[in-house]
Amino acid sequence: MDGAEWLQNEFGASKSFTSAAVFWYDDMRPKLAGPPKSWRVQYCDGSGGWKEVQTKDADGLKLDTFNEGCYERVITTALRLAFESTKAHASGLLEFRTLPVK
Repeated sequence: MDGAEWLQNEFGASKSFTSAAVFWYDDMRPKLAGPPKSWRVQYCDGSGGWKEVQTKDADGLKLDTFNEGCYERVITTALRLAFESTKAHASGLLEFRTLPVK
C-alpha cells in the first residue's frame, strides 16, 4: 500500500494471534473523517521487518462497528494495523484490538 499509515501494538513478549478488529467511524460533519480505502494487519517477523498476515476472510470497512479479520496463526511481539486514507478525508479510526489466542 503506497502512502500507508499505521498503528502498532507491542507486547513485550511473543504471543499467538489469529484475529484483530478495527472500529471505523464517519463523523458526517463536514466529512473530516470516514473509512479508509483499505486496511491490513501486519506482524513483526522477529528480524525487525513487517509481513502481512495471511487472511482467511476479507477485511471489512463497515462503519460504527468492529470489523474483525481472521488470519493464519502468527506468533509475534508486535502487530500493526496498516491503512490507507482516501484523498477526501482522514481515516476515522476509533479502536484497534489485537486478541491473543489463549
